[in-house]
Amino acid sequence: MAALNRKYGKRSSGKSVKRPRKFTCYLDATSGCLEVIQAFDREKVKYKLHTSFFSAHTEDSTWLPFVGRKGWVLITTDDSMAYSGTEKRAILTFKVRSFVYKSHMRGEEIARFLVKMMPAMRRFNGAHDRPFVGYLLPSGSIKLILDKTGVVYRRPK
Repeated sequence: MAALNRKYGKRSSGKSVKRPRKFTCYLDATSGCLEVIQAFDREKVKYKLHTSFFSAHTEDSTWLPFVGRKGWVLITTDDSMAYSGTEKRAILTFKVRSFVYKSHMRGEEIARFLVKMMPAMRRFNGAHDRPFVGYLLPSGSIKLILDKTGVVYRRPK
């Protein structure tokens, strides 16, 4: 087996080694329900709650830079962030990683869905440079709706 050259992050065979990115979820005011918190605790998912740092009604443009600077992964139901001028600029400027899901679900259903999607979110996170907005689909896949260049893709139906 080829030895890892620590200075360059490559094996002596010349192949790059993909280092996992840290993955701490930031549950915004729409996602931090008790059921999600309990499920994340059970599954040992690292997370931060919006309400631990800001009031529930704080403008997105105020807290998005905070999330981006910390390198946390935003989980939200607010898909308009990728399309709104102020929030989109904050996502791009502060390199926010974000996942959006449909808000028609309730507590336990949201918790099950997010836990089920966690491996896909981690893979997506590793495959895409910051910033991005990915839309979590019920099928278990993720659709890119905003990439690091600022290109916005159509919302999934």
